[in-house]
Amino acid sequence: MLTIILGILKVIGILLLVVLCILLLAVLLLLFCPVRYRGLAEKEEDQKAEARVDVTWLMHLLHITVAVKDAGPVISFRILGISSESLGRLRDRFRRREKSAEKKTAEKKNAEKPPEKSPEKPVEIPADKPADCPKEDKDTSAVGKANREDSSEKKIRHRIRTLGNRIEAFLKKIMYIPARLQDSAERGILIGRQTKEKLSSLKDFVSAQEFREALFLAIKKAMQLIRHILPGWLSGKVVFGLQDPADTGMVLAVIAPFFPLYGERVQVIPDFQEKRLAFSLIFRGRIYGWMLLCVVLRLLLDRNVQVIIRKIRKKEV
Repeated sequence: MLTIILGILKVIGILLLVVLCILLLAVLLLLFCPVRYRGLAEKEEDQKAEARVDVTWLMHLLHITVAVKDAGPVISFRILGISSESLGRLRDRFRRREKSAEKKTAEKKNAEKPPEKSPEKPVEIPADKPADCPKEDKDTSAVGKANREDSSEKKIRHRIRTLGNRIEAFLKKIMYIPARLQDSAERGILIGRQTKEKLSSLKDFVSAQEFREALFLAIKKAMQLIRHILPGWLSGKVVFGLQDPADTGMVLAVIAPFFPLYGERVQVIPDFQEKRLAFSLIFRGRIYGWMLLCVVLRLLLDRNVQVIIRKIRKKEV
């Protein structure tokens, strides 16, 4: 008996160890296996721009392609080399099989049911023709005339009563107008005071030393993350020109400080005579999961950020 229990515990331990190893491997792949991307952007003169970006992960285990053309963006992906179109065809085939199986089962059930007997129609019995109604006498006509007069008097009284009720309700509304105006004014004053208090508390919150330091850290980490996400390799050629040569010179002066970043691989050619824009760019880069995790942990473990989070939670409660 003890050997059986130990064997069961051994199997359970091995299964748990395998599951933990799989989870650890998945976490390590997400952190240290980069997401690579490469793209191409082109635009010829008098034509619309076209772009294509390929994103891959784990030696093309997952491959996503985003293409932007005249018809609009087109997204396709491959999982283990199987395209999205093939997956869609497989899904449609399984759905057709399920529908055909359901149809066969429904037909089989209908065939097994006994045929229903048609209900017998009831025999219609002809009804006797109604006898002709006798003509009304003069006395009955006089009574009907008196009833009509009484109903017209009742209608007139009802209309007069309704009109009086409406006039009374209108006068009451006019009498309640000053009280309503006073209530609206008091409500507006209360809302103004609450807004003023909120603005003053927000001003104190923003002007605090913890908020400034946390904001500076968040901006620093965001810039670091942007530098990590931006393409690490860029190459191509850009030709641009505006109607006014002075505007072309201003644009060239704006992008000139960034020449050390792109000057070796991207050729920028200004045209001071014609208005034109044409480019052909190729870029690629990679994104590591551990970098995103480091940025998030650095922000969450900062003392100033923790103080701000506690303040926000207290205000929400």
